[in-house]
Amino acid sequence: MIKIAVISDVHGEERQFKRLAHELEEKQPDLIIDNGDFFYGSPEAFYYEMMKKRPPILDLAKELISVAVPGNHEFTHSYRTFKTAQNDMPYEWICANVSGFIPYVVKHIKGIKLVIIGLTTPLIREWDETSELSHLDIRNPVEALKKWIPSILASESPDLLIVSYHGGFERDPDSDWPFHGAESENEALRIAHAFPEIDLLITGHQHLRMNTEVNGVHIVQPGSHAIGYTEVMIDTETASNQFSSAFRTIENNLNEPTEADEWLDTVIAEWPQDTRFSGMLSSRLHRHRFHDLMHEVFQLATGAQLTVFEMPYLENGGFFGSITRRDVLRHTPHAAPLQIIELTGSQVKTLLEESAAVFTVHPKTGVPCFSSEIRELAPAPYVHDVWGGIDYTVDITRPVSKRITQLQIGGRDVFGDERFEVAISRYRLTGYDFPLYTTAQVVRSTNRTIPEILLDFIAQTTLDTPFGQQAQQPHRSELQGDS
Repeated sequence: MIKIAVISDVHGEERQFKRLAHELEEKQPDLIIDNGDFFYGSPEAFYYEMMKKRPPILDLAKELISVAVPGNHEFTHSYRTFKTAQNDMPYEWICANVSGFIPYVVKHIKGIKLVIIGLTTPLIREWDETSELSHLDIRNPVEALKKWIPSILASESPDLLIVSYHGGFERDPDSDWPFHGAESENEALRIAHAFPEIDLLITGHQHLRMNTEVNGVHIVQPGSHAIGYTEVMIDTETASNQFSSAFRTIENNLNEPTEADEWLDTVIAEWPQDTRFSGMLSSRLHRHRFHDLMHEVFQLATGAQLTVFEMPYLENGGFFGSITRRDVLRHTPHAAPLQIIELTGSQVKTLLEESAAVFTVHPKTGVPCFSSEIRELAPAPYVHDVWGGIDYTVDITRPVSKRITQLQIGGRDVFGDERFEVAISRYRLTGYDFPLYTTAQVVRSTNRTIPEILLDFIAQTTLDTPFGQQAQQPHRSELQGDS
């Protein structure tokens, strides 16, 4: 019996990864595969980057991981930082569809020869803010497999063929409901149908827990943020090397402190007004004081007339009472500066329409939901921007692209040829979700990143000086069709 532990999308969660590492050290799997997005995306990762310190999570990984695949955040946050860490790791980094990596590794375990091919989502250049990736040759994963699988089968004659792919599903494999995203971002089903010779297909990127079989290919996705791992058992005593797998939640209660804790958990403000929100859907369907807060922060930092803020992927968020740096940073996962762009009124309306397309009315229940919604325990990825400085009404019962029924500033209608300065994250300007942004002219940029700007704003606002001189006035009307 061969036991493989699969992790993905750890995103620098040091405390959780310590617990996971302790668990895996006890379980002693034969192989531990990291499927990408290991370094970046947590308050701890922000702290070590800000302090210019080596993250201790790298030392844990050095002792634990057998082989790793780069995820999109390994490329798009800071490719040079990633390459420095990569060179320090004793295990192989594999990726068959990006230049500069070896495409696969061979592992011999208990008399069985395994070949593991690495792949990552090919849209990494779409999210590149710094143009550090211009020299890389990035190919479609399916095309890469067409090249490498026949060659590997002929030259290596493996007993088991494993593909570790930092990408997910284009559709729910059970309901066939399409996921959000470009067609080439997630291609797990296409890979499984095209290459039945794959024994195990590891997926990630979508932060889901999946365990299924498609076209005879065993497919897993192990969740995210080091909450647990997927254990894959291979019965090598059977003629067909039978696979079984299950998600394992961490069993130990280890709660070791991290170096970042003291800084992250320091209370920086007693927040005077309740800006808390709850519910992924509700926090996007309805106007909240949290939206007003983010508009004021962006406007004060930039002087722009309009602001755009991508709502964080949180079931519960916002600020009230004692606020720590950790509380603030969980709302701003991308350490990008604000850029001020120029847009016309018609472009603003187009972008609002595109953002409103994430909503729909459920055909059976008649209640609002996300247009890419799937089963309850696996919320679909979606992107929704909240705009500040402008009053708008969205009717989600109307067809997509015809949902904005009111668009005003200061009580007057917005004209299509009017020009506005708009503050937005540089990360959003890569244009992946809203291509129109790629054509916008950048007028100026902040020197500091959004997390730094928000931390300073929270820390400097006291009970005597509450925010809201501008935010008392609504910048966004309630949506229609959301009864």
